[in-house]
Amino acid sequence: MKVTFLISRPSMSGGARVNARYARMLKDNGHEVSIVGLGEPPVHGLRKLLKIFGLSRRRRVSPSHFQREGLELKLIDGRRRLNSDDIPDADILIASFWRAGEWMAEMPPSKGEKIYFVQGRDADAIFSDSETIEKLFRSDIRLLTVSRWLKSVIADEYARPDCEIIPNGVDTNLFAPGAPRLKNAAPTIGFVASDNPAKRTDLAVETCQLLRASIPQLRVFAFGPRGAPERGAVPDWVEYSPTPTQEKIAAIYAACDAWLFLSDQEGYGLPLLEAFACGTPIVARPAGAAPDLVTSENGALVESASAQIIADAAERIIRAPAPVWKSMSEAALATARRHRWADSFEKFEAALINAACARQGSVNPRSSGSK
Repeated sequence: MKVTFLISRPSMSGGARVNARYARMLKDNGHEVSIVGLGEPPVHGLRKLLKIFGLSRRRRVSPSHFQREGLELKLIDGRRRLNSDDIPDADILIASFWRAGEWMAEMPPSKGEKIYFVQGRDADAIFSDSETIEKLFRSDIRLLTVSRWLKSVIADEYARPDCEIIPNGVDTNLFAPGAPRLKNAAPTIGFVASDNPAKRTDLAVETCQLLRASIPQLRVFAFGPRGAPERGAVPDWVEYSPTPTQEKIAAIYAACDAWLFLSDQEGYGLPLLEAFACGTPIVARPAGAAPDLVTSENGALVESASAQIIADAAERIIRAPAPVWKSMSEAALATARRHRWADSFEKFEAALINAACARQGSVNPRSSGSK
């Protein structure tokens, strides 16, 4: 198949990671993959003149998961919208952000069967356009999503119960304990810090403050964007790692006795599987895939947004006898191993092949084995 991904701007977001992983796996499996999105605006005016005389700073190229996966991108002038001339003819055209979905809806049939891959609640996105989003979801574009929660949102808000779920996976080679998991001598907990208020860094900090009052020797790890401590989002008693490598992130997960996942809303929440893959039990609120993944065997699912109730649940895990904690850690590992990227990709690829063959009027689409 020929598959094109429409993206906004390359980034290190969770949604970009999923797109990049599937794009690479499709390419590795013999498909022809194109990735088209927005780049930086061209250099004009004074900046151009300064560049000519060698006086301007070199632009910093923002890292992205597409770079990490070794994928080539076609990036257009970031001041304008994508049009059909920017996009190659293909069998499948995929978008996973409402603005890219708007562009996709305008493309002619030659650009491929249109699939909107929903990885978050678009209505919650910054600067989202509710009218455009409504029109997109109520069109006849095929829908894929990553969690039961998003499927229910799409069905309830847009009367589209036909959305297919393709759960995310985790790289269990990268995210792994590294050594047999045992409870730490000094109790340790961690969380992801974010500038997005919906991720509830404030609630994670408040929860950890309560835990430190009852467990004075508690160590608290976190990672996230640069400048979070300076902005006051993360206190100085948090051992903070700004923009760490994926390998460092895995080491942080594996160093914790429990992990906090306290978002108000998530599309999926990749840290769930990543922490589990490192053998770390999770205390989660019911956002994204947490209701699908977190149980009393591998952590605690807390319905409340009360820091005290969340802290109580975390303390039970941290103070659990070593054999009980070890059992939870092993259950966390088992959960992650049931969600391998290879299994997710098999479902994703099958959904694309089914869509492409239905477009061509084929019967029994998997039987030919063609790509």
